[in-house]
Amino acid sequence: MNTSHENSIRRDIASLGHTLRSHIWKILAMTALCTAAGVAYVVITPKMYKAEAILQVEQNERRVTTIQDVAQEDFRAVEILKTIEARLTTDEILLRLIHANGLDSDPVFTLGAPTSEDQLIKRVRKAVKVKLQRSTRLINVSFENPVPDRARQLTVSLVDELMKQDSELSEGISKNANHFLVKQADDLKEKLKTAEQALEDYREKHHAVSLEEKQNIVVDALKDLNHQLSDMTNQRIKLETDYAQFNKFVGANPEELLSIPTIANSADVQKLRKSVSDQEAVIAAVSKRYRSEHPQYIEAHSQLQQMRSDLNVAIRKAGEGMKSALESAQETETSTRQALEKQQNESLELSQLAIPYVQLEREVESDRALYSSVLNRLKETDVTSSLKNDYLRIVQAPRVGDLPSKPKIPLILLASFFGGLFAGIGTAITLEAMDSSLKTLRDVESGLGVVASATIPKGPAMRTPADRLVVWKKPDSPVAEAFRSLRATLTLRGHGSDAPAIVFTSAIPGEGKSFCSLNYATALGQQGLRTLLVDAELRKSTITSAVLGNESALGLGEYLDGKCSLAAAIHKTEMPNVSIIPCGVLVSNPAELMATARATGIVDAAIAGGFDRIVIDAGPMNSVSDALPLIERVGKVCFIVKAAGAARNSVQRAYQLLTQVVGAEHVAVVVNSLPLRSGMGCYYHYMTAKYGDRPVYGRAAATQPFKA
Repeated sequence: MNTSHENSIRRDIASLGHTLRSHIWKILAMTALCTAAGVAYVVITPKMYKAEAILQVEQNERRVTTIQDVAQEDFRAVEILKTIEARLTTDEILLRLIHANGLDSDPVFTLGAPTSEDQLIKRVRKAVKVKLQRSTRLINVSFENPVPDRARQLTVSLVDELMKQDSELSEGISKNANHFLVKQADDLKEKLKTAEQALEDYREKHHAVSLEEKQNIVVDALKDLNHQLSDMTNQRIKLETDYAQFNKFVGANPEELLSIPTIANSADVQKLRKSVSDQEAVIAAVSKRYRSEHPQYIEAHSQLQQMRSDLNVAIRKAGEGMKSALESAQETETSTRQALEKQQNESLELSQLAIPYVQLEREVESDRALYSSVLNRLKETDVTSSLKNDYLRIVQAPRVGDLPSKPKIPLILLASFFGGLFAGIGTAITLEAMDSSLKTLRDVESGLGVVASATIPKGPAMRTPADRLVVWKKPDSPVAEAFRSLRATLTLRGHGSDAPAIVFTSAIPGEGKSFCSLNYATALGQQGLRTLLVDAELRKSTITSAVLGNESALGLGEYLDGKCSLAAAIHKTEMPNVSIIPCGVLVSNPAELMATARATGIVDAAIAGGFDRIVIDAGPMNSVSDALPLIERVGKVCFIVKAAGAARNSVQRAYQLLTQVVGAEHVAVVVNSLPLRSGMGCYYHYMTAKYGDRPVYGRAAATQPFKA
């Protein structure tokens, strides 16, 4: 599988090589033509020099005005850098450049004729190149001109015009801003004056000079009353709760009333509870020293009882006193609440009075702040209007190379050379693809499905009819050797004397059948065989003039018309053992004459006359039907196919017709006019006319009769 694929690749490469070799002059001519065109373009095209500068965009641009507190523009942003790059080639900048440098009268751009502004801008734009360097804030600016110094000047001028335009825009914005701010300041001044007057009138009308202080006092009083009312309310609620609980314990043990916070927190009750506790401690100490019958113990115990009785009385008094305390707390709460409501009403009146006052005062403050801000901006605008906008900086001055930038001579010459080469190769491949002829031995064998009996190499140009006698005139040439090989092959195919006659034909005229039949007959004669060459081309003869040099001699035409005998039509030639029946007079009905008994009986008559071999040059198969009767009678055909000659289908049609008449085994295919060194199925590039240094074939050797 791999071997088959490799063989296919080799065949394709060999086929491509053959195609290129066969069209080598077309390829060379196309290459030379394109190269010459490239040279002419280089010579004709004016030389252009390019001056290139590098600009750096600063990070931040100065603000022209500060009317609004906006963030500074970030000149590292790609969009901003791209905008600056695009601005350098806008129509406005280029038009300023044209007027500033007199380009509207420069013949480089006007081309010596009146030119409109649009045309000038387009031509100048072609000379300008602006490119932002990736991931940097550097912009390359270049200008092309036939004069290097002019190119350098225009590059600098382009940047200057952009800066001038920015300065003019900044100055215009500053002037507009200044005018606007002055007007705004005047309007705000009048507005502030009106607001201040309105505030003063309100103060006088409502005696509101100390309104803010009154509001502060009222607010503080409201806070105090709110705290007092809250405390009194809590105290009342507590007393109400304790008093309700006291009423539940009426008639109970006094000590149970101590769970009520108001009673427990009474000063008299707390004092007596402490006395009882102290006395209990004394009794505990006495009981350790004396018995219960001792007077001191009895006295201490009596005092404790008295204290407990006093405590119970105090508890009940405290409980009974809660009612009066509750009533007092209720009265105090009511009076405090009334005072709070009064204070609230007074505060509400002050608030209603303060609302218009505050609005007027806020308006005055706002107008005053805005007026002050506008005055500050006006001063800033006056300062910034004189500042130079220098966000662009030339970091590399324009440089001009020693060689012109246009035309690019090496590139153009290489492109024209290889363009012509590829165009020539493409043309060759296209012509080869369009050519349907059988160009190589392999094409012939694969197209017809047979093995060619012989191949005839392409010989030198034939300037005279005698030049066709290659085997006789140049017996040591490769062409002559090829015909000797054909002689041997056809003899073997015909089994010697069993096939004495053979017809040479082709698909169409011009395939070289007459040339092949003539030289084959000569080769037979050199072998010592008496050979009769019959020129059966009654429509157009080429053999007669080549062999006899006399086209008026009696020949086949006269014999078929019955005007002469066969012996009178046969003529000897200078080639040994070779005789010829020339075509004779051209007849008007060759197809009918070739089908007569006289025509088909020539072979038998020639053999009877002592000839060993009969070679018949018949007409082409696809053009005329003259050869068919002879082919059917003879039964042996040499079918000539010229390399790169007739179309494939034409050759195949003629070959199929021959095989139908005589059979494929009786048709010998000969490939004619193969290139001597094509390498495409032809072996002649391996052979030579000499074996070593001694000529094998020469005139003397070739003209001697063959001896067994």
